[in-house]
Amino acid sequence: MVKRLVGNIGRASFVTLGSIASGVAVAALG
Repeated sequence: MVKRLVGNIGRASFVTLGSIASGVAVAALG
């Protein structure tokens, strides 16, 4: 259960970082 929670948090943070990175890339290119 704890492992599942950590996995969900890791996935959420990974998606968040990906969104931020893509946003920065779009801002830099735009």
